[in-house]
Amino acid sequence: MHGALANLEARALIERRTVGGRLVYRRTDAGQTAAGSALRDESTSLLSSAAVERCFGLFRPEAGAPADLSQLVGQDGGRQIIEHNLRWAQRTGHVPASMLLYGASGSGKTLVAGLVSRSLGVPLIHLSMPAVAYDDVQTALDMAEDGSVVCFDELHTAPRRVGDALLIALDPGGDARYVSVAATTDPGALGPSLRRRFELEIPFTDYSVTEAEELARRRAAALGLPVGPGVPYLIARASRANPARISRLLKEGAMLVEGTQNVLSCEQLSEYLALTNRDERGVDAIELEMLVFLRDQCEAAAGLTKLVDALGLDLKFIREHMHMLRQEGLVQDRGKQGHALTPSGRAYLADRAS
Repeated sequence: MHGALANLEARALIERRTVGGRLVYRRTDAGQTAAGSALRDESTSLLSSAAVERCFGLFRPEAGAPADLSQLVGQDGGRQIIEHNLRWAQRTGHVPASMLLYGASGSGKTLVAGLVSRSLGVPLIHLSMPAVAYDDVQTALDMAEDGSVVCFDELHTAPRRVGDALLIALDPGGDARYVSVAATTDPGALGPSLRRRFELEIPFTDYSVTEAEELARRRAAALGLPVGPGVPYLIARASRANPARISRLLKEGAMLVEGTQNVLSCEQLSEYLALTNRDERGVDAIELEMLVFLRDQCEAAAGLTKLVDALGLDLKFIREHMHMLRQEGLVQDRGKQGHALTPSGRAYLADRAS
């Protein structure tokens, strides 16, 4: 791949640019001309506007991750909406409708943006909104006019100036020739005007343990990690059915058996979780501290800001982990009063202490 890029750059068909701290390539005017003459279909559709040498920009999923939308585990409703959108675009020759994907961190939103680009056969331009500057966004959108999928990751964190620029760039009345896919964990934090720029809103729901178990099984096989009976379920459970955490725990499991002929067993993994202050429900040392604080320092309930002040943790971190503790049934949300331990939470702490 690097040889092909060097050849294209030497021929002045592509040039290097930096977007959000990442090195990317874009076609020059000469490259545009060369691409146009090489394409069989000379229509102005998105698919026919891709570069002649497209390999450098195509999304490549990590080992064990789905290679296309049909292989996606879970998110059946969201996948249906996306697939209908892509088929509609193919039938009509229009650019696919812009999409806002929202759901928990690590649920696969960015992965799906990459799979959309693979389905269309065009490059993916990924922008992590907390890290990009105004000029980065302008450069990326200029590059994207060649035919790309642009992923605005963590859109709710975009600085105001960047958000204002997106309002103009993503105007539905415009003639942009790229696909806009935004990902956010907090759609409510988006301004109404920016939110309306996305024609489709697609929720990413929590995975079931059964779906997560299948995901763990597939990714273990792709990593060449031999696992014993029950290990995919344990990984799914300890990861709280979150794809990103499943991937991390599988890598940790691979480290446990590296250089040996051993199969990763439930006993081995359980011992490792205990040594690293985690349990089979995914509760770690920080979450345990949060639970103990609610039990010992709060007569009824505590707001998130009180937890932030007491534990010195980031509000976003507290909110995310409270969500997971609610899923486990260990805490409950009492509205304006805040969060409180459930009877199950008290029983859990008693069991941990015994």
